[in-house]
Amino acid sequence: MFCYACIKNDTVKVNKAISKQQMDVNAPEHINADGFSPPCAAAQHGHASIVDKLLKAKADIEFREPQRGFTPLHLAVQNTVNPSNERGKVATVDVLSSTRRT
Repeated sequence: MFCYACIKNDTVKVNKAISKQQMDVNAPEHINADGFSPPCAAAQHGHASIVDKLLKAKADIEFREPQRGFTPLHLAVQNTVNPSNERGKVATVDVLSSTRRT
């Protein structure tokens, strides 16, 4: 349910869930049926503001989806789900790149 809100860019539901009892955004129950974590799902769709909120909630940006082993940054760069959303893609890559661990 939470991952779906991230996919749909539902900032109201995401904000509400994150603020509710300091939710663990990395909890296994938030991984969707495809094995995507909320940051992976949001990044793949180019939802920079959702990705930013997740990172502020301590989301794991090194999480790798199981099919190809891609991180949220890989998925943001590739952005095959919504290729017409170039602005969202660039913004998402910027958000993830600025918080990337070395």
